Amino acid sequence: MSSEDLLRISLARRACDGDGRRLRLERRLSLREVARFVGCDPASISRYERGKARPSGERAARYGELIADWLLADKAESETAR
Repeated sequence: MSSEDLLRISLARRACDGDGRRLRLERRLSLREVARFVGCDPASISRYERGKARPSGERAARYGELIADWLLADKAESETAR
């Protein structure tokens, strides 16, 4: 597993600790839209967001990729606002 994959998995775990739902809602995305990208059902995304489950393997990498994109977009936006 590459260091990039490990970072994605770490970000997916962070999202499971509460950030995922906030980030998703800020972008006005549905559970279904996120689930489609991650490759799972919307109920799984809901469980991840509530900390009731954690994604693993490819799902963790995909969810982490999504969270990383959102966090990078937030960072770029805040730097532009300065």
